[in-house]
Amino acid sequence: MREEVRRVGLITPTPEKLCGLKGLLESMGYEVLLEQASSPAEARGAAESLASQGADIIVLPGSWIGPWEPLSRELGVPVVRGAWSPKLLAAIVERWGFKVLSSSVEAEKALGYDMARLAVEELGVLRERPPRGEAFRVGGMAVPRLPPPILVVSEVYPSTCDVDRVLGEISWRRLEGADIVAIGWDGSVDLDCYWSIVKHAIDKAQPPLAADPGRPKLALKAASLGVDVSMSITPRFVDEIPGELRDKAFVVVPEGGDRPSKELEVAYRKGLSRGLSRLILDPIAFPTPYPGLLERLMEARRLAEAHIGPIMMGANNVVELMDADTEGSLGVTVSLMAEAGVSLVLVGEVSRKARGATWEARIAADMASLSLYWEKPPKDLGLDLLLYKEKS
Repeated sequence: MREEVRRVGLITPTPEKLCGLKGLLESMGYEVLLEQASSPAEARGAAESLASQGADIIVLPGSWIGPWEPLSRELGVPVVRGAWSPKLLAAIVERWGFKVLSSSVEAEKALGYDMARLAVEELGVLRERPPRGEAFRVGGMAVPRLPPPILVVSEVYPSTCDVDRVLGEISWRRLEGADIVAIGWDGSVDLDCYWSIVKHAIDKAQPPLAADPGRPKLALKAASLGVDVSMSITPRFVDEIPGELRDKAFVVVPEGGDRPSKELEVAYRKGLSRGLSRLILDPIAFPTPYPGLLERLMEARRLAEAHIGPIMMGANNVVELMDADTEGSLGVTVSLMAEAGVSLVLVGEVSRKARGATWEARIAADMASLSLYWEKPPKDLGLDLLLYKEKS
């Protein structure tokens, strides 16, 4: 198709939802005509009307399966499928024009490998300028107030005092896609060894770096040593964070009440009153049925709706305690967390089954981020977690 398009005809079941797309296309210099059709069965009448108005191209919803080539030939005007969302269609047209659209497949598939390039570009913009606001920065990285994007925090539990080995694992998690690497402590090494590893990591590892020693007082010590994020602070310990650590971020976890969202909200507002603006709230995800992922997602949603955040949730308790491949369980879990308003996802690689979970969580987080931003299902995004099966 030659790019000689000036007048664009759009067919849609809901014209009011295309006002934004119409404005974007008009800002690019196109004249836009709208026709309503509730289903593919009504597309012919709408297309004939647009053709009679002089449309140079007629764009159908991306989800409307053809074939549309016969109608294109009959009208003498290209009838093509757009994207699954108006926002994505605008991004595609802005970069490549209408010439890439096809009568047989939706725009996402018509782009081929360029779809992956577009995904990478958009993710870079989202990470630098979160569209729903930046809460603060850690180690130079923007922490979104709400998704998108979604940051991946990967936790390393040292099982040896070999500092170089632990630093190598930290570097590997970075290569797998972790935005933040957390050094956890589970008692496998003594505390002196743990603090030695943390100090070496602060000196040599790429920031931002988190520490999760598992106890509030130890988390305060980690912050005083210089880590960017200290984890596992409980609400009552918010009062004990000294003023000189206000430039550090802290992850606050509930102490076990029935309404963790309420507990965390009180702690968050208490921290703000003391000038502690870098608090991340973690309502803690649990597997079914203890008390269940759904219940904790609802708690996260309550925090997000109250504009309390940013919110972090760990996927470990869900995927590690489910006999299912992690790429699938992580894909669904991270997508649900994104819907709930979670902007940081914590993963670990404790069991053999979970090795590589950081990479899988990276892809899952990027898919969920693009799905939210483009307002389309997490399908044909330019990246996927299809490791063992193919799709048509």
